[in-house]
Amino acid sequence: MAGFLGHRSRLDGLRAELPFPLTLVELQVPWPEIERRLRASRTSGRLDDSRDMPAWIESGAESPRADATIDGDRPVAEVASEIPHALRWPG
Repeated sequence: MAGFLGHRSRLDGLRAELPFPLTLVELQVPWPEIERRLRASRTSGRLDDSRDMPAWIESGAESPRADATIDGDRPVAEVASEIPHALRWPG
């Protein structure tokens, strides 16, 4: 799953609903790149994220604590190849 959580309560809610463990991987990306990527996506979820994220950033709210962090300011394939390692998956 991919998306912007914003608040710990959203992560806790997901963990409570899912029948399997959930590991949170944070992609660290500069705001201009986040904005560009969100605007390029035509899904309603991404448009909602692009609307909600600036207010969340300005509020100084603390994001949920990630289990792993990856530099996401690179090509998608490069970033995606690091996720299994960040999740400590075998192979």
